[in-house]
Amino acid sequence: MKNILVIGAGGYVGSLLTERLLMDGNLNVVTLDRFWFSDPLPAQERLRNVTGDIRNPASVQEAMVGIDTVIHLACVSNDPSFDLDPRFAKSINSGSLYSIALEARRAGVKNFIFASSSSVYGACGDRCMIESDTLNPLTDYAKYKMMSEQYLVDIIADTIPVTILRPATLFGATERAMRFDLMLNSFVAQAVEHGKIMVRGGEQRRALLHVSDMVDLYVRLATESDLTAIRGKVWNVVAENITIRNLAAIVASIITQCYKPVSISFVSSDDNRSYSISSDAIIKEYGFAPSLRIEQGIEELADTLWAGGYTNPNTDKYIRLLKYKRIIDEEGTHAQLDKTT
Repeated sequence: MKNILVIGAGGYVGSLLTERLLMDGNLNVVTLDRFWFSDPLPAQERLRNVTGDIRNPASVQEAMVGIDTVIHLACVSNDPSFDLDPRFAKSINSGSLYSIALEARRAGVKNFIFASSSSVYGACGDRCMIESDTLNPLTDYAKYKMMSEQYLVDIIADTIPVTILRPATLFGATERAMRFDLMLNSFVAQAVEHGKIMVRGGEQRRALLHVSDMVDLYVRLATESDLTAIRGKVWNVVAENITIRNLAAIVASIITQCYKPVSISFVSSDDNRSYSISSDAIIKEYGFAPSLRIEQGIEELADTLWAGGYTNPNTDKYIRLLKYKRIIDEEGTHAQLDKTT
């Protein structure tokens, strides 16, 4: 039996990943999270939940016992949320890495997979970025993802195989920890709920990836028997690159055809982030290619919304920024947030 630790198991990706890992009868799963965004799955024979703060060394040590593979997903996961309380965000996105990496080494972890972000490329115009290109992060969220990549390599890559992924912006419906602050998900919710989509700017390019494809890759990496195939790899993961304007048009077209008329309005934006990324490397070197397209994600999410599957998509249940605001209001200062639950 292989023992997998999912750090950030209560999030959009982590909650789905935990379920998928448990479907493999040869895996034991340990989760580490504050579980702000979803409740942990009920304890079962092959699942151990550690409800704790990743900044607390004691919680990390408890979760790391007997672990073979670490999948590190936990972070304050978008620019507005990061900017809400930068000290808090930095302590989670990078400050926690030292104790996590050292504990992984002490515990004899054999495989470490880290979720970075394609936002590390910054503004790239129409050029499709590859992994060896110079990084140009434009926001603190992206800068700290870049720094975390290097930090992990410096601390443990000489002793533990480290694989770094730079995923595109995710989309798609999930049953737990759903997000409507992700671009495609937000456009679909606006279209179904209000019959209108608001686009800020429009010519900026974005890379997109279905959350189910992302989870499939994590499962494959976590169960990889030949670690030489993934050791030291830095891979982009993307299904499609598209302008925000064109994405809105596709969403509007599908919702109009299936449910109700949808209009699009455009407003100016000072968001200069624009990037396309190539996944040629992971396809060639590891044989992994996403299978789900934008249209499939739009249709499945629209069907769920139309059937009443998500209520009030604009609440803090689905919008990370609103959730973090409530957490800070309830738990107080940055220092208090440092405490484990």
